[in-house]
Amino acid sequence: MSSPPPLRLITFGAPTARLSGEVPPPDVLWRKHLALLIYLALSPGMTRSREHLLGLLWPDKDDAKARHSLNEALRRLRVSLGSDRIITETDSVRLAPGNLEIDALVVSGAARPSGVFLEGFALDDAPAFEEWAEAARTRFRTQATHSFLEAAQELLALSKTTEALEAARHALGLDRYSEPAARLAMRAAALSGDASGALREFHRFTEGLGELGERPSPELSALAQRIREGRWLDSAGRPVDEPQLVGRAGTLQELARWLAPGSRGATLLFEGDPGIGKTRLFSETILRMALEGATTCVTRPIEADQTIPWSTLRSVVRRGLLSAPGLAATDPGALAVLAAVVPELASRVAPREPRDQGEIALALGMMLRAVTEEVPVVIGLDQAQFADDASLGALRAAMEGLTDTRAFLLLTAVAGDPDTPRQLIELQAQIGRALPGQVFTLEELDAKAMADLVTAMAPWCDEASARNRLVRRLMVETAGRPLLAVALLRSLSESIALRERAVVWPPPEETLESLLPVEVPQLVRSAVLAQVARLDAKSRILLASAAIGTRVLDLSMVAALSGDAAGDLPSQMARLEQHHFLVLEGDRYAFATPLIQTVVERAMLTPGQVRDLRRRAVELLTGRVDLASRVLRAELQVRLSPTPETISGLLEIAADALAAGDRRTARRCLVSAEAYGADLEQDDRAILATLRARLDARGGDPITGAES
Repeated sequence: MSSPPPLRLITFGAPTARLSGEVPPPDVLWRKHLALLIYLALSPGMTRSREHLLGLLWPDKDDAKARHSLNEALRRLRVSLGSDRIITETDSVRLAPGNLEIDALVVSGAARPSGVFLEGFALDDAPAFEEWAEAARTRFRTQATHSFLEAAQELLALSKTTEALEAARHALGLDRYSEPAARLAMRAAALSGDASGALREFHRFTEGLGELGERPSPELSALAQRIREGRWLDSAGRPVDEPQLVGRAGTLQELARWLAPGSRGATLLFEGDPGIGKTRLFSETILRMALEGATTCVTRPIEADQTIPWSTLRSVVRRGLLSAPGLAATDPGALAVLAAVVPELASRVAPREPRDQGEIALALGMMLRAVTEEVPVVIGLDQAQFADDASLGALRAAMEGLTDTRAFLLLTAVAGDPDTPRQLIELQAQIGRALPGQVFTLEELDAKAMADLVTAMAPWCDEASARNRLVRRLMVETAGRPLLAVALLRSLSESIALRERAVVWPPPEETLESLLPVEVPQLVRSAVLAQVARLDAKSRILLASAAIGTRVLDLSMVAALSGDAAGDLPSQMARLEQHHFLVLEGDRYAFATPLIQTVVERAMLTPGQVRDLRRRAVELLTGRVDLASRVLRAELQVRLSPTPETISGLLEIAADALAAGDRRTARRCLVSAEAYGADLEQDDRAILATLRARLDARGGDPITGAES
């Protein structure tokens, strides 16, 4: 049997058909013929008995006339659609499935209906068909509503609030009385920063219910009240202009699983390098739970808190638990123990000195259990590595006894911090064991995520090649750290002049060594200097000495410039690596990002100090004949004095590097020379052009320096 011609049945919206992509003959679109095709296509096994079809489509005719009408319909359809499309047997009719497409069979997931099932299609003389069509409309509407609700939930979990709101509105368009859809629309609008829009969604839904004489649930009304009051926004202190989260889909989906309505409490830790986005995810999670009505107790310990017992616990209680519903139900004995370390509780009960830290942990657990009887509780510690050991130990012990409640502990910490307190290490070791929960280790953004960030934050960069250059430069300049990338993109967006420079940054004829077109943003400076402040004096001297050279360190030169501060150099380098200033590339240390090196040099050294250190470095490198030392010395000389003589020195080294097959070093020299090309003599300009032509003739990426 040959395959029939391709047939497509369109059932959503005004029903129709397409035969081999074209409009079929008119008799295929006759109402009962089209109804017969659609009904068979949606029947079990695409098969129905003749008697069933007679009663469905020709109930008002006697048996002979009805059979004649069915036979005639089948004959005409075979002529128009091909003899193999409809298969008849003694008492049944079957539609051949080959080359058949019907939209109603793929209504799930991303394939959602574009209209009402059989919209405007009616068979007045076939009431059984009409009943079937109406039941199918209801079924498909329910399926579509559920599909849009699932999509809205997934999009909201990924922080795609605009798309989530659109999906929720589609669900409401199909079922205007769907409270889950109204709740999702309100949450999406509120989380996008549009409180008035969220309340408009609530009032539209409420008005629709009013037509039925119904009212929204107390839970939905409470959500509207929280949005109206706006206090939930204060729970995490997230700036209103934060860009959409990118590159965190897996983490966000896991978070949604832990925080789903009805789930039990959990301990969730976000760890990673400074600037990796820990606080952003932490704040986003706190906000979502506050919007859902949770009591939030969020604090950000500072380094000095590590030495003050119970300082973090006091801050947690003060920042939400003192006014939490259910606090009054706490056992008075537990409150008395806690009042000994939290003075504000003394107004409720006379303090009693605890016998040991275990008693405080037990009392804290009793307080949290009483509060969770009323509402979920979220305790948040941003920068938990600065919390005191006593508080961390009590929180860990309390959470171990609250696994059957809606108590959540959220923490951020710098991964691998050498000063991480012992109790935080022990707490982390118990996550996933005695403490239900998960440790989320955040990685740098990849190129795709960075491209998404550029799309969201730099709409002015709309030319593909310029956007790609910007993405690639940001990847190198920030090492994929969201904090640095966001700060740079905001700076680049400050004015039209900066935008014009940014879209060709770096210029097409230059490489990644070209200078930033903007000053280093204050946010980046502050973040880097906050890390510098944690170093001891010798480490700061060593770091500053390293910053006057190139990104990759010459350790012997750095040690000589640092003098006594170098001390045990391997240990010093390891410490700077632990604090995320340096990374190990192969067997050599380098600054983690060019931005960090720039901030260290400009913020820790005066221009005079930079000049003197570079002069000393040039002297130290004199006499060293290896290519790397010669390049570094020449680059430092050019920075000190960009004269024709010093630039000529770079060209000489570039020629030697090309002769030795070291194209990367040659490119580095030419980039440095080109930066001062205006100061070159005529002969040197010709040499530069010749060397550049030789280099480019071999291919390679002018942006990254990667060989082709």
